[in-house]
Amino acid sequence: MCLVIRTRPPGRGLMKSRFSYLQIGAYALLGLSSACAALSQKPPSSPDTASTAETALVDLKTHDAALRLVEALGLKEKLAAGVDTMLEQGVQGMKAQFPDIRPEFTEEWRKRMKTRMKIEDFVAVVVRVYEKHFTADELDQLTNVVVSRKEGKTAELPEGLKEEFQKNAVAIQSEIIGGTTQLGARLGGEVGEEIGKEHPEWAPPSAAKPAPPAK
Repeated sequence: MCLVIRTRPPGRGLMKSRFSYLQIGAYALLGLSSACAALSQKPPSSPDTASTAETALVDLKTHDAALRLVEALGLKEKLAAGVDTMLEQGVQGMKAQFPDIRPEFTEEWRKRMKTRMKIEDFVAVVVRVYEKHFTADELDQLTNVVVSRKEGKTAELPEGLKEEFQKNAVAIQSEIIGGTTQLGARLGGEVGEEIGKEHPEWAPPSAAKPAPPAK
């Protein structure tokens, strides 16, 4: 990534970098990935190292089954209802990493993020993970269990399938976290960079140094 250093007007003695603003904005959205994982975690049927190209070849039947499962889980509605909380967590994350950050920056970041965040994009990450690891029949079984339990009925997955899911729970959660983290960090970073270009006077002194990579 190209590092661009700009100086502020004479007498103010503060330098900032494009890289730092990307770091600030990206760091703030990392928490969204945990929210997606918590609301959607269902373990996969088996470990899979398929490439992105292979994932793109998922058949329509499996894709539709994954969409039905996500709808049954109410993932989109739950994430939409939690946007304000997630953005507040993002702002608090920025403040924790950059205690001297200007409130004008964080509030403008919050406003723009709320406008630009598309919950559908985050849900799509979960759908891709489901359709990568599950067959259409497995997804339908999951959906039936979810719907039945919502209706107050007793419903269980076949024991073999249940054991496979439990065994690989970490794998699917990791993929969901990885995908949503990448998406959220990219969006948060873009907004942070944009604000930094428009309002260089909002740069916190600590942003003159590249922040350590977020974990």
